[in-house]
Order: sequence, then structure tokens, then C-alpha cells
Amino acid sequence: MRRFRGTLAALLVLVVVLTLYGWSMRPHPPAPDPAPTLLQVQPGELASIRIVGSAGEVVLVQEEGTWRIAGAAWPPSRRMLRRMLHQLQSLEARALVAEEADDLSRYGLGEEAVRVELVLVDGRTEAFEVGDPNPVGVSYYLRPLPGRTVYTVQKASVDFYGLSVDAFRERRFAAFDPKAARLLDARVDGMRLELRRVGERQWAMTRPRPLAAEWDEVRTLLGRAAGVQATRFVEDDPVDPGRYGIAADSDRVFVALDGDRTITVWVGKVVPGTEPPERYALHEEHNTLYAVRADFLDIFRRDPAQLRRRTLIAAYPWDVEGMWYQRGDHALLVARGPAGWHREDGTPIPGATPDRVARAATELTAVAFHDDARPIEPTGGELVLVLADGARTVTLGDSVPSGDQARRYVMVDGDPVVYEVEDTLGSVLEDLIREVPGREGQK
Repeated sequence: MRRFRGTLAALLVLVVVLTLYGWSMRPHPPAPDPAPTLLQVQPGELASIRIVGSAGEVVLVQEEGTWRIAGAAWPPSRRMLRRMLHQLQSLEARALVAEEADDLSRYGLGEEAVRVELVLVDGRTEAFEVGDPNPVGVSYYLRPLPGRTVYTVQKASVDFYGLSVDAFRERRFAAFDPKAARLLDARVDGMRLELRRVGERQWAMTRPRPLAAEWDEVRTLLGRAAGVQATRFVEDDPVDPGRYGIAADSDRVFVALDGDRTITVWVGKVVPGTEPPERYALHEEHNTLYAVRADFLDIFRRDPAQLRRRTLIAAYPWDVEGMWYQRGDHALLVARGPAGWHREDGTPIPGATPDRVARAATELTAVAFHDDARPIEPTGGELVLVLADGARTVTLGDSVPSGDQARRYVMVDGDPVVYEVEDTLGSVLEDLIREVPGREGQK
């Protein structure tokens, strides 16, 4: 009985093996062809994109790498452009629907379709039509032109072509690079704030009162001006801006950039029925009216004293190429070379003290201001920083007599303002004098 059971098990295993072998040898249908790539166009190959549909016509033109909308003063949406150009680099079909469709209207194609025409810089053209979404709404029908072949493509690759022209407007309608700004002039609630660029990352306030301005604070203001975003489009070429509360004495923000480009945004009255409140805003150079959040101007209402310069040396430690320090009759000169810091005779300087001095000097930050003080005497010495774009001079005065934290009076570049700073720089200069022999008896 036991021998019979073993034979039966062996027969069962043999049957299974033969069955699997027979299945593996059976011919299988060929794998379906992958969905074809319908279009491959790189952004730099495009000269223009024309979109025509029931929502109107939009023509985008590329000139020297910059896109614009033909016939419009306002810029195209960068987000929309990125999306469109990305999809055109590889427009792939999901499935073939009909090789020779008899009734194109069944798919929303033909006269009802959105037509997209591409002109390439070498003169070639490409075109296709975008029809309706398929019954489940995850794909759209598309027909390459010429021809009557119909495919489905991913919804996200073409659904934007049927949007109105307003969808192609840049919401950040006043965008610019803050580093290219040379003048910011804001008038809000009757108060005038004017800031001018006077050097690399150096700005000065000229209104309401002259004082050196902090670059980080100015950059924040410029960023707010560049980042103002439309909540809605209102009107092109408004005939009567006054009906929106925009007049010669309205709030406005003006920015002048390198070259001749300017940006002027006039802000009018509150848009009725908006919560949070919105205000009308006119881009003067584009002559286009938008609505923006009413709090757009809040940052320009700050106390101008908050904008004054606190970072006294607008440079980084690695920008320092040399340093001249003199206190009384003791003077020393150090320079940075490919191998590190060295004395004026070329002798290398071991240790990190020159780097500490450069860091302390470039990180010099005011903690208090004395606008009407008399010029200080250089009791703590005078330090000249040699930078690639010039030299900066720091005059160190007496220690501040009160306070728990050691402070010192300083002046910078002959500016009449006397600053209070933490005395880190004075301490590391003491270390430099001890470690690096200088020259005596020189003024």
C-alpha cells in the first residue's frame, strides 16, 4: 500500500511538469506596441505657438529666449509656459482610438476642436487638434494634423489649451529681479519712501530722511513689489481709471531697474464685496487693471527707522583681500594669497586670526545709533579692509561705559553716524597685534 501511494505521487508530479511544459511551449500573442510619441519639440526649437478655440486666440512668440503674447503688453504666465513647454517635449498617446475616423465630431474634433499650431525656428511646422475628454474624463482625444487618426492622451498634457486668454496672464504681473533694481519710490497714505542703490548691496534712503539703508530690509521691500500677485484680471486699457479710485495722488509703488525699464503700480479703492479685502491696481506700463490683496502695501507703512543700515560692511569674509590696521604708532599690513594670509614681506601667518578679523569686520552690526554725536577719536585704532571693489574703513573709538555686554563706538567710511557694536572686532584685533609683528613709529 505504501509503495502504491509513492507511485501515485510521482505520477501526479509528472503530470504537473508536463502540463507546465506544454503551456510554456504554446505560442503567445505578441505584446501590444507601446503607445507612440506624437510630438517631441524642445523649447529652444520653438518660434511661436498659436492656440485657436472657442475661448479665443492666443499667440505666444519666443524671441531670444523670452516669450511674449502677440498684441499684449502684459507678460505670459511663467507657470503656464513651463507646463506647456514641458508637455511638448514628449507628447505621448495613451491609446489609438481610430486610424481613419469617419465622424470627427464624435470626439470633439474638427470644427469644434482647439487647434494648436507650432512654428519652429527652422521653418518647420507642427499642428494638432484637442477634442473632448473621454467618457471617464482621464484622457482627451487628439488628432495630429494633417490626417484623421485619433488618439487619447493624458488629460494633464493638453487640458490647458482650451482655457481662456486670462489663464495665460502672469499673476505676478510686476515681477522683476530685485538685484536689478536701482530705485524704489513708494507713496503710501501720503508718506513718501525713496531708496536708491549706491553700491553692491548698498542702499541709501533719501526720503523721508537721508540715512544708510539695510540691504536685507530693502530686499524685502523689493521682493514684495516684485511678488505682488493679481487675485483677478479686471480690464485692459481702462478708459477711466478714476472710477476705480486711481488718480494722481493715489498710493503707488515705482521701481526703476538697470537700463530703461520701470514698473509703476497704482493702487486704488477697495473692490466691493471682497473678503479679505482687495484693491484695484493699475500696472501703468502695461496699462492693465488688476485686483490685489489690500495688505500688499502694509510693508511700505513701516517706520523708516527700521530700514536703516545695521550691517555696516556689505561684504563677506572671503571678499577681504587685505587689511591695514593702525593704532597709535603700531601699524601692520596683512594680505591674502593663494596659500593663505601673509605679512607684507611675504612671511606666512600661521593660525586663523586674520580670518577671525575678516569675519568680525564683515559681520559688524549696529546695536544702537548716535546720529548727532561728535566724530570719535580712533582710540581703538583704524582698520582698512581691502576688497575687490574698493576699500572700507572702520574707526574704532572708546568702549561703551555701561551695559552688561562689551560694546564699542565705531564709525564707517567717514559716515557722521556713530554706531554702537559688540566689541568682537576689538578683541580679535588685540589677538592680531600680539601674534603678528607690525611696524612701529608709522602713521
